[in-house]
Amino acid sequence: MFRILAIGIETFSGILVVFFMLALFQILIEKNKVSIGHKIVTFIYTFFVVAIFAATGVPSFNSLHFDATINYVPFYDVVGNFIQYLLNLILFVPFGFLLPALWTKYQTFKRTIFTGFGLSLLIEISQLFCYRTTDIDDLIMNTLGTSLGFMLFKIFSKKKPELIKEICLTEDVSNDKIIKLEGTILFVIIILVMFFIQPAIASKIWSIIL
Repeated sequence: MFRILAIGIETFSGILVVFFMLALFQILIEKNKVSIGHKIVTFIYTFFVVAIFAATGVPSFNSLHFDATINYVPFYDVVGNFIQYLLNLILFVPFGFLLPALWTKYQTFKRTIFTGFGLSLLIEISQLFCYRTTDIDDLIMNTLGTSLGFMLFKIFSKKKPELIKEICLTEDVSNDKIIKLEGTILFVIIILVMFFIQPAIASKIWSIIL
C-alpha cells in the first residue's frame, strides 16, 4: 500500500510540472495544424511516461550513488515473482500503444520496439545509481510490453482508422522542425523534470503528509 502511495506522489509531483511545460509547448505550436485529439492524447502519453519513471524509481540529481547490483540471468525467479514480471509487462503496454498512435514515424514494429527497449535500458542503467537492482528480466518484460502495446495499436487502428488519423501527427503536417521533434522534446522535458525538479516537489508533499 505504501509503495502505491509513493508511486502516486512521485507521479503527481512530476505531472504538475510536465503538464505545465507541455501546455506552454502546445501554445508555442498553436499556429501549426495540430488537432485537438492529438493534443489531448499527448497529455495522456506524457502521464504514462512520467508514471513509468515514477514506478521504476529512477535517480534524482541529489541522490546519485553508484551501487552495481545486477541480475544477468533471465527468468531466474519467474515462478516466485510472477506478479512482478506481469506488472513490468503491463507497465509498458500504454507506451507501445500511444507512441505509434501519436506519431506516424513510430508506426513500424521495429522502430517502436527499439524505442521501448531503449527507454527500458535507460531506466535499468540509471538504477545503477539509486540503490536498485539492474535486472535483465525488467528489460525483457518491458520490451515485451511495448510489443504487446504495438500489436494492440495495429488492431485498434484497423477498427478505428478515423480516430487514429485524428490523433496521429503525420510528418508532413508542418515544416516546423519543433513539430517534427515533438516526441523527442517531450521525452527530454520529462527526463529533466524527473531528475531536477520532481524530487523537490515530492519531498514537500511527503513533509505535509508525514
